[in-house]
Amino acid sequence: MKNADSSNPLVSIVIVNWNGLDDTKLCLKHTTEQSYPNIETVVVDNGSTDRSLNYLRKYQGIKLVENPKNLGFTGGHIAGYKAAKGEYILLLNNDAIMDKDYIKNAVKTMQTDETIGALGGRAYLWDERNELFDTTNEFYSYQNINLVTAEGIFAKNDEGVLQEVNNVSGSCVMVRRTVIDKIGYLHDPFFAYFEESDLFARMKRAGFKVIYNPQLAIWHANAKSSNKKAPTFFYYMIMRNRFRFAVRNFDSWSLRRFLKFYLIMGIASTIKTLLPIEQRSMHQAYAKAFFYNLIFGWRAFMERGQLRRKLGSSTYNKIIFREQNGISIVVGGDSTDQISYYNNIASQLRANDEIVFVSSKPEFMDKFKQFKSLNHRIKLCADRGYFKTHPQNIGAICSRNDWIILTGDQLGNEQLSIFSDSLYLINRSQQKLAALTSFKSVLHGSFANTILANRSLFIDNGGLNGSVGFNAAIREIISYSFIAKAFRPVVTASAGSDIPGYSGDYHALHKVLSSRFHTAITENKPASSIDRLTDRYYRLAQLRILVLWLFTFHIPLRLKAARLKNVLISVATLRISNLATELKHMRNEVSIYRNSYDLVSMKKAEKVRLKYLIDNPSDTPIFIILRDRYEPLKQLLKWLDAQNLKKIILIDNDSKLPPLVDYLKEANYQVLELGRNMAQKAPWTAGIIKVLLPDDFYVVTDPDIIPNINEASALRYLYDLHGKYTHHLKIGFGLKIDDLPDHYPLKDRVVEWESQFWEHKIEENVYEAGIDTTFAVYKPHTYKYVLNPSLRTGEPYTASHLPWYSDEKQISDEEIFYRMRLDHNVNSWNKEHLPERYKKELEKQG
Repeated sequence: MKNADSSNPLVSIVIVNWNGLDDTKLCLKHTTEQSYPNIETVVVDNGSTDRSLNYLRKYQGIKLVENPKNLGFTGGHIAGYKAAKGEYILLLNNDAIMDKDYIKNAVKTMQTDETIGALGGRAYLWDERNELFDTTNEFYSYQNINLVTAEGIFAKNDEGVLQEVNNVSGSCVMVRRTVIDKIGYLHDPFFAYFEESDLFARMKRAGFKVIYNPQLAIWHANAKSSNKKAPTFFYYMIMRNRFRFAVRNFDSWSLRRFLKFYLIMGIASTIKTLLPIEQRSMHQAYAKAFFYNLIFGWRAFMERGQLRRKLGSSTYNKIIFREQNGISIVVGGDSTDQISYYNNIASQLRANDEIVFVSSKPEFMDKFKQFKSLNHRIKLCADRGYFKTHPQNIGAICSRNDWIILTGDQLGNEQLSIFSDSLYLINRSQQKLAALTSFKSVLHGSFANTILANRSLFIDNGGLNGSVGFNAAIREIISYSFIAKAFRPVVTASAGSDIPGYSGDYHALHKVLSSRFHTAITENKPASSIDRLTDRYYRLAQLRILVLWLFTFHIPLRLKAARLKNVLISVATLRISNLATELKHMRNEVSIYRNSYDLVSMKKAEKVRLKYLIDNPSDTPIFIILRDRYEPLKQLLKWLDAQNLKKIILIDNDSKLPPLVDYLKEANYQVLELGRNMAQKAPWTAGIIKVLLPDDFYVVTDPDIIPNINEASALRYLYDLHGKYTHHLKIGFGLKIDDLPDHYPLKDRVVEWESQFWEHKIEENVYEAGIDTTFAVYKPHTYKYVLNPSLRTGEPYTASHLPWYSDEKQISDEEIFYRMRLDHNVNSWNKEHLPERYKKELEKQG
């Protein structure tokens, strides 16, 4: 123990050793190097059978506690806590090494707020490939608890700021003794796993905080202690203790959902123990734990009652749901005074909350950039005037959270607090919009033009109606939520504003909104057992599509006759690819004709718009999906500029490449920063198309697709084909494969894969072929990501996919950065095998 210092409270480091002397030696060595001056070290030997005890008995400067047998993580730390004298207790794994300033910084954080019960930080991986004290190593941060399964999932990133979280890593966590004296310490029956989660849950229920500080760092050789046991030990303890943790801490509603899940999982694991399958031993461990809890689970329910009497009814799920779910406040940037006002509001937000300003005013944007000490939770989304929509729709699309506050007034602290406190109850009741008013007031009296909406409902409604004023648009989306039975009134004394009652024909509005809701239900309908069966057997799916198409009465008879003729000819001539093409058209037509409530006017408007764009292709919106690709983007922008295509929208999937990040801040194009990686489907899954561009043609492309045609007629040619082939959803450039360099390692595989798209010719240099997110023009109302039905063009209207021309011996720094962050489930050709999603699609087409 180091010399006491009255200005620095005593910290007791508790380390549990079980047959891990080499790890413990190294851990103790680095513990003595801590910069904090007032430390005592307690080492608990948990019944080791190696040479640990002899060494530790001779080690100077530690308190040694000898347990006669292995009492697990809980028993070991309980014994260590009894021997410790510190005001703060640091639970430290013997295979974890702290940064030398860890304890000094941790104590400083704990002293800022007496309600902090536990504190942890980043846990960097440390192994043969990840060096000790290297902050570029992969790390895990805080842990989120699934409210249905009770599973703890570690995040692999963080926001880089101190924040309140569900859990921190138990490999190194500091707890406050005064809090432990009130709520108790680790619960001994857990033995190992979920014991810290249970402790943190009790802290939260008692009104204390669990804080994650990214400035605190350890390097952890993960799970060495548990790896000394059989693998089934881990599975057994996780399954067993998950039950006890949920029963002790979940509220009644969440517990019922958990018990249903646990029962299904336990029965399924029991059945799987009888089958000769992989991971059978895991299911045996799960089944063993399941039967243990069937017999002894009553003990957990007894403990639940004891905790309720001590801590009151559980608020745990409400607390952690709010911690996991941030709120995005979307504000129209009209006055520069708003910046100061919302900067103060931002100081009261949680780490994952944000304020999104949307403005088209240069003076506002200049003031925003010049504003000093701007809270990091505030961001600006510039409105370049590309979309005929409410500006707040753009802000909602750019928000990173699934819960969005839209307001026409200045949002007050009281309103924010009400929405924040109501979030869990709104979600629990499966409602998706809350307003500070009743629905009766929305129609007939004054109401608050501030709502909290879930992103899914916002997208289903098509965002705020851009053809009416803000108050009318808010009234309409509230009405939509009422029709969808997703409306929750949160009436307060100050809810009403001086807004006139509704003066329109509500019956007509109700009809439109009901149709919109029906469309959303159809689009979002979960897969039925028949859907899953037909997805598994491709030919059965084809037959089902044919039957649905035949009995969709809205499809014109002339179109049905033409399609059936083509089907019969394809069958008679054994042209399977032609038959597959017709079935793709049928699937598309079933969707369009079933969901569209005004198809005739929609098609007329489409023809008028197409005629206009053939003469004015420069008015086409060009969506470019970005993630850490800057050099290719510059080449594509140069080509677009030569084509006089200026209406460019950059969709950023959470890029971190410094030059690209800097470019996006100053770009004069429309930038939509999503704040998360939504992959290649971002234009559709983020609601960009449906909300911002519901009824227009548009282009979507990746930044590394560079068209080869240099004539100004490139886009006009694609529009001409759209006029000719009216039933294809998208038409784009074919990808060149006849000039790939020999040094590209996947050349043969690319050629093999891409050759299929040049087989089905329907006219000279036009091919029936699926298109991913290569350069293509999409029809209006294409709100979902689809591969077919689509056309690809041949020479000279082709494009080059730049990664196919890269030299593996001369990889740029940007390419290295890109590959470090790429999603292997999405990326196409940056690895040494054919992507799985391509294999599956190829099997279907076969």
